[in-house]
Amino acid sequence: VAMGADKAQTLRAIAEAEMKHAEDEFRIAQSLGQVTMPKVGTIKVGTTKENLQAAIDGETYEYTGMYPEFINIAENEHMVDARLMFILAKLGEEVHAGIYADLLKNIDNFDKEKYAKIYRCPECGNIVLKSRPKYCSLCAEPGAKLISYTIVA
Repeated sequence: VAMGADKAQTLRAIAEAEMKHAEDEFRIAQSLGQVTMPKVGTIKVGTTKENLQAAIDGETYEYTGMYPEFINIAENEHMVDARLMFILAKLGEEVHAGIYADLLKNIDNFDKEKYAKIYRCPECGNIVLKSRPKYCSLCAEPGAKLISYTIVA
């Protein structure tokens, strides 16, 4: 089962939200003088179902394990900006995992109406489905600033 162009904008929105998280974390690492380049491991490409499950597993690890640990460290080190950024990223990852789970559950019956228009918060990476909110539910960024993605099938 291929993802298809109709699902591409949903995945693009989440990928760009992940890029925002990476940029924020890199900025913090730079400010601490702790930048090291990661070693790229082997990338496994599976079926669409396997890839979605891997995405769910990865996002779930991030919001249940990785970010809570980062939040505690930032709190213990009195890094208020880092702590807030990690809290917002944690909440965003939970949203992303839920979207991936929905896509996996409905892999053969993609809901074009549900995903026809989605919005990404440029500040925290939150993803909002269907209608533009007045404010981002995670960071209160004005809804007018959210970036829209439209499915063209």
